[in-house]
Amino acid sequence: MAHARVRAQQALVRIAKSGPQRMRGPVGRLTRRLRRDYSGPMVTVVVPVSDDETTRIAPFFAALRAQTHRNLDVLVLPYGRSDRVRAIVRQEAAADWRIRVRRRTATGLAAARNDGVRSARAELVLVVGAGDDLPLPAVERLVAAHEASGSPLVVGLMGEPDVIGWIADSPFAAAHRAEVRGTTLGATPIAVTDLGLGNKLFTRALWRTAGAGFTDRLPSGADVALGLLRSAEAFDLLTHVTYLPTGRRDGAAVGATPDVLSRLDGWIEVQEGTWREVEALGLPAVRDWWLWGVLDAAVQPLLASAERADERQWTTLRDHVRRWLDDAGPEVVASLSVESRVKLWLTRNDERAVLERFVTARLFAYGDHPTEVRDGRVWARLPLLGDLDLPPELLALAPDETLLRAVVREVRWAGPETLTLLVCGAIDNVHLDGFPEVACALVGPDGARVDLAVEQVRDWRGNLAGRRHQDYSWGGVLATVDASALATGSWNLELTMTVAGVTRTGLAVLAADHIAADRDDDHRFAPRPAVAAGTTVRVDPRATPATVVVAVDEQPRLGDLAVAGRTVTGTVAGAAAVRATLDGAEARADVAPDGSFALTLPAPVPGRRRWVLHALGPDGSERPVAWPAAAPDALWLAAGEGELVVTRGSAGRVELWEAERALAVDAVELDALTLTVRAHWLAASAPAGATIELAGPKVTLAGEIGGTPGALTVAFDLRHDPWGLGATPIPHGRYRLVVRTPGRPAEQRAFLAEGTVERLHTFTSGPGASYAVELLRVGRGFDIELTRPLEPGDRTPYVQTQLETWAREGDIPLEPGSVYFQVYGGSSATDSQLAIYHELRRVRPDATVYWGVLGAPATAPEGTIPVVVMSREYHRVMAAAADLCMNVDPPRWYDRRPGQRLLQTFHGYPAKSMGLRMWRAKHWPPSRIALELERTSGEWDLILTPSPEMDVHYREEYAYDGPIHSKGYPRDDVLVSDRADAIRDDTRRRLGIRPGQTAVLYAPTWRDDMASAWGNAELVQHLDLESAARALGPDYVLLMRGHRFHAAGRSADGADARVLDVTDYPEINDLLLASDVAVLDYSSMRFDFALTGRPMVFLVPDLASYVGGVRGFLYDFPSSAPGPLVDTADEVVALLRDVPGLQARHADEIEAFNARFNRWQDGHAAERVVAAFFGPGADYDPNDPETRRS
Repeated sequence: MAHARVRAQQALVRIAKSGPQRMRGPVGRLTRRLRRDYSGPMVTVVVPVSDDETTRIAPFFAALRAQTHRNLDVLVLPYGRSDRVRAIVRQEAAADWRIRVRRRTATGLAAARNDGVRSARAELVLVVGAGDDLPLPAVERLVAAHEASGSPLVVGLMGEPDVIGWIADSPFAAAHRAEVRGTTLGATPIAVTDLGLGNKLFTRALWRTAGAGFTDRLPSGADVALGLLRSAEAFDLLTHVTYLPTGRRDGAAVGATPDVLSRLDGWIEVQEGTWREVEALGLPAVRDWWLWGVLDAAVQPLLASAERADERQWTTLRDHVRRWLDDAGPEVVASLSVESRVKLWLTRNDERAVLERFVTARLFAYGDHPTEVRDGRVWARLPLLGDLDLPPELLALAPDETLLRAVVREVRWAGPETLTLLVCGAIDNVHLDGFPEVACALVGPDGARVDLAVEQVRDWRGNLAGRRHQDYSWGGVLATVDASALATGSWNLELTMTVAGVTRTGLAVLAADHIAADRDDDHRFAPRPAVAAGTTVRVDPRATPATVVVAVDEQPRLGDLAVAGRTVTGTVAGAAAVRATLDGAEARADVAPDGSFALTLPAPVPGRRRWVLHALGPDGSERPVAWPAAAPDALWLAAGEGELVVTRGSAGRVELWEAERALAVDAVELDALTLTVRAHWLAASAPAGATIELAGPKVTLAGEIGGTPGALTVAFDLRHDPWGLGATPIPHGRYRLVVRTPGRPAEQRAFLAEGTVERLHTFTSGPGASYAVELLRVGRGFDIELTRPLEPGDRTPYVQTQLETWAREGDIPLEPGSVYFQVYGGSSATDSQLAIYHELRRVRPDATVYWGVLGAPATAPEGTIPVVVMSREYHRVMAAAADLCMNVDPPRWYDRRPGQRLLQTFHGYPAKSMGLRMWRAKHWPPSRIALELERTSGEWDLILTPSPEMDVHYREEYAYDGPIHSKGYPRDDVLVSDRADAIRDDTRRRLGIRPGQTAVLYAPTWRDDMASAWGNAELVQHLDLESAARALGPDYVLLMRGHRFHAAGRSADGADARVLDVTDYPEINDLLLASDVAVLDYSSMRFDFALTGRPMVFLVPDLASYVGGVRGFLYDFPSSAPGPLVDTADEVVALLRDVPGLQARHADEIEAFNARFNRWQDGHAAERVVAAFFGPGADYDPNDPETRRS
């Protein structure tokens, strides 16, 4: 029966996928109930979309489709202008039958939202924004909370997105410091501080009861959020992030400062309206918390923009701040964060100039500051505020700023009934320079307390989520629990800490890496029998705060066990029969009077693995069989005995797994560039012809298998040679261990054994290591993350701040004659740095040369000393090197020391808007611009430009008055060298480009408005490479080169499409020389490619918007683009069909272009730069006032 059901389900899914596109949605929805992954309550996700809001909606739908709760009804509602977003969502709907698109267009955002909720097919509803993001388990967490409590409203935590310049306009986190279930607004008034929308899962019944309806007056939906909170008979507050207000917008350049003051009057009107609604509730505590939220968060972006306010705006803002402070009263004001309080005091007292200086000084502090403890209170040490007579209490931290933070990092059983918990605790914002006074207890039912024995330890993980100025590593506590001494019920772990007279008490929470759906099958969290007490004891992996659950031991428990083939024999007490079930299939066996049974399972169910074992009592009752008491630490029993293996399932229940192809990993070891996995097969015999691979997003390695089936070793050489340039270490990233067998298309992931469970979420590295290795849990399996080889503690904010301070202020002697090179963030050895280094090595072979690298994948040139960026040695070298040569700005903390010199080469021809022009376009105030000038041109000793005509741009855009070497870029020397033809031929051979094939280089640049952070931008999709390659035919090869800022996206390789993704190819000049024609847009690569004399096509459909607001240029783009400017992919393909004709038509234009822009690119630029900066008799002398600024 089960096999037939699975086959029917798979057939229906195939029909849905292969049928006409218009039928996929209906067929998919009709088969929803048959799909195993679509369990749990359905959730309707209401997604309004509009061209006027944003067309950057693809990332949101990718996150939505990846949600672990898959039973979704996604209703997309276009409103306003929507042609572009309709085209995008049609593609999304074609790929996912759960997505429905409203045919009619709503008049506005509010109408679309209201229509969406009314038309929801599910009782549970989420209303979201398509420019935002959903973390992977967001919907699952919300639904799980709703199912557990029955509350009609569940409020997740609104997280902070990874967006440069994002400003919180609400203290969303305040209401989520502890998990609260089944509360009300009257009982938990702090909930009013979270009036976000996308983080709220609500029932349609609550929507109707609240009479909620979105209005155009308040696009944020805060009024609806307040109505839901007010009307809910109960709601839950979660501590987990379930929504990220990323706010992607077209034309909004990354890092731009929102012009909040232009909306000041409307903002005040909204606050006044909400104030009236809050007062109407008649709940003073809710009113106070709402005012607290306005003062602590909502008004803060306006205060931070005071420098840009005109006199009317400043007066309006000051007067409203005065009124709100008077309404709030002293208790509310005292509870504000210290920085908010200082800025409000300065505003109230009309100290505008001091406020502006204070805001600038705190611009990149991100809320962190040094503190000191005096008289049992914690005081902030903030930048000097002049001679102001500040009230003494102004700098005292509020109680909520000095709460106890306690995180359970390890859960271990030291004996049959002895539980140990490693807790990292700290009083927020209080520095520890030694072990504090601590006490630890379990708090149980009816206020019962059990004091715990503790051992204090220092643990670097205390600083993982810590502050930059406070060391929390001394707050480690190893607490020991006697499980047999606990009465039944739930026990929370309480920690009390005292530092210099400051005492705080709080409940511990589990570390985030312990909290996931499948943690119950981890032996550290499974119930343990306390035999003497007749109870079971376990740590609940899902509970917040951390909870030890003690229950009466009543479950039937497995005793002896053996497996032969598909038969399981064993004993279980107090049962009449046992039954195993899997998706409708079942097997049953009677239990003999002595408790023994022999259970034979039917043939495996295709695509299914877990059988759950139940015990049937004499009265017909059925309960899961509990894990054997004799094997409390085991994860797999009867491994290697038959076709099945016994394993621990949810909450310690026994499951029978199909063991074929299942590999359990016992250990992962790293030695230099060899990763060794020690493992064993769970089945009685190894699968014939099996291979084991380490598979990552860009690289898959085959392992060398040795040992025996019961003690397997798999060795991976962590090097690859994708381009025929010689073996190099594989990229950083997450890799999964998979098993492949002949005739089985699907891969099988390896699983955790007991040894690897103990090493989850810990770093493995050592002196001279190539990588640091971390094991990350993924269900029953795990990922292996390879990252830069830093000492674990060095990764934390506190240690990085200490290292930065040491490098900037420490007594580190300069190393005469030493040079530090860094390209970008340390990801590669290329650009002008590489050309300068080779010339420097030729003329100064005795020079000590350091090279900054991110880790093993970024190979340093031969003859240099690699330095891992962010390591201790990196900070020392940044302070000690006599000369630094970089192509990007140094880190913000860096301050060039007396005697040091910095050569800034830049990494592309000056063409796009930059410096003052770009910063002003981003609405940065003068004080922010002054900071940027200080960290850029203020650190330069010599800069490179390609020709004297370009000097003016650095003089004007960076207010730079220092020396400039304007005689070509060393990066381009090879393009015009006598080696160019040989490099071209060699590169084409290694890329597999046949003689006679036309190689087309497609290299779109990044768009400022398609980036959420520096170094992370979406890839433009103006040219469909696969379609273009098919249209052009087999005589063409398309080379896709993404910008280094482009986020990881689709891979475009494939033999049929004749497209090669060369984004990770290490040397761009090789690709320029290998290509016959280039398709570009606004990249400065056109200046480099022109040196080859080959033609270019410029695909620039967004030229008007790029010039008008996205970025812009230093000079006219069309006259500096030597080739045709086109708008469509069809035009590109038509031009590429006749490359010789294209070259003939534009040869003169390219020649004139090179004469205008590239006349100094003669192949000797590196020689001139080295002579000018490093050589004897150089025309740059750091001691000569004519060539060095004071």
